Amino acid sequence: MFDEARWRRTDKAICITREVSLRGLPDRLVAEVLYGLWARIQQGYKTRPECLRPLYDRLRARRTRTLETVTDPAGAGFSREQVMMIRAARRRSAG
Repeated sequence: MFDEARWRRTDKAICITREVSLRGLPDRLVAEVLYGLWARIQQGYKTRPECLRPLYDRLRARRTRTLETVTDPAGAGFSREQVMMIRAARRRSAG
């Protein structure tokens, strides 16, 4: 039987130019990734939407509740850039 609610929570968002969807992510995770993004921008890093979309899609598909649960992002198959973003956001939210 098709579970529409689960599909809406975990499937990728429709790709729209220069937009990144946080749909389906828990409120705490949204706060963590937005804070991590803000911290990267404050340090002068540029982050393109096409780099953020796959990260958020993967977090959504894994049903991640908080970045604290992503203890080994490299071992979990996240890309090098995604690992850097996750680690930066975790450092910022912990400090």
